[in-house]
Amino acid sequence: ETWKTGANPTFITTNDLIIDDYGITMKMKALNVFTFSSGSVANLSASLDTLEISMLKGSLTSGTAKGLLVLPISKDTITNTLKYTATFNQVSNGNSFLITVVPSGPIDADILKGKMTLLPTTNITAAITPTVKTYSIILNGKFKWDNPSFPSPFQSLKVNMELDFENVGVTYKSTPTADSLNFSPGSWSFASPQKFLANFPVSIKKIYYKSKSTVPSGNANVKELLRGEVLIDIVANLTEDIGGSTTIGANFAVELNTSAKKFTPQFKGISLDSLAVHANLPAVKIDGSILFRNHDPVFGDGFLGTLSVAFTPVGITAGALLEFGNTNYQNGSTLYRYWRVEADVTLPAPGVPFLPGIA
Repeated sequence: ETWKTGANPTFITTNDLIIDDYGITMKMKALNVFTFSSGSVANLSASLDTLEISMLKGSLTSGTAKGLLVLPISKDTITNTLKYTATFNQVSNGNSFLITVVPSGPIDADILKGKMTLLPTTNITAAITPTVKTYSIILNGKFKWDNPSFPSPFQSLKVNMELDFENVGVTYKSTPTADSLNFSPGSWSFASPQKFLANFPVSIKKIYYKSKSTVPSGNANVKELLRGEVLIDIVANLTEDIGGSTTIGANFAVELNTSAKKFTPQFKGISLDSLAVHANLPAVKIDGSILFRNHDPVFGDGFLGTLSVAFTPVGITAGALLEFGNTNYQNGSTLYRYWRVEADVTLPAPGVPFLPGIA
């Protein structure tokens, strides 16, 4: 059930074959068991090119398999395949597999719209019983954004970053009644080379993961098992005195085709929650921010911008706020628009003279 096959012919040889009251003893080798387009290994799109099994008196003593597979982070195409070597053995009530990936070059990490180069330390551990199927994927390597094409409204956003990562994890569990998929962001290195956002040199302070609720697909054969967002805190220092910061999010989902028993990764878009800018110059100090609202339960969709300025030589400070958007909060299902504008100026003492003794 785990090693699905199509109607392709398979070439099998056996040596030292004995069938007796103790069971089957043999050494078996099979070539071209199934092709990439028709097969799957533990619900991962795969081919099985070579299979070798040794049995003694009806018990498995050793087993290895080789072929190509695609990870659930990549689309099901031949260009995203990785060579694998699997060793497996019998455990109580089932079988266990240790699959080692042999990287051959960068693959498309469609889950995040980037390129991923994996290290040989990447591995997959799977366990199969008649009722439960589980596996755990541990990814180590390098991730790169080389100005990919993002969906609207960020189609013109330029992102050029290269990051090392380790222990990025994907775990899957399947039972007769439910399927679950979980993602772990692992740890990331923010060292060189230089990273760019919108053609500005930036540095990364933090990468973390936020889980989101899955969304029904509308197809009885397709279930969304995972939806989440990888968030990156970014700082841009244009000079020693002028800079800014933002948090950029990459949203994704993974679906399972229950009929074909294969995964489909989907990139859902880029999000920007807020932007902050600051300037600390001899004549003026400026702090500003923009907060973007998307489907907020109260404020709906819109944005909030604030700006504060201090003219240090004369002691004058000014602040401004602008907010607008639309929402249906406390109004049934009917949308309405709202806006708010605030501004104030504080003058140094004694203020503006009005009458003698009054300012």
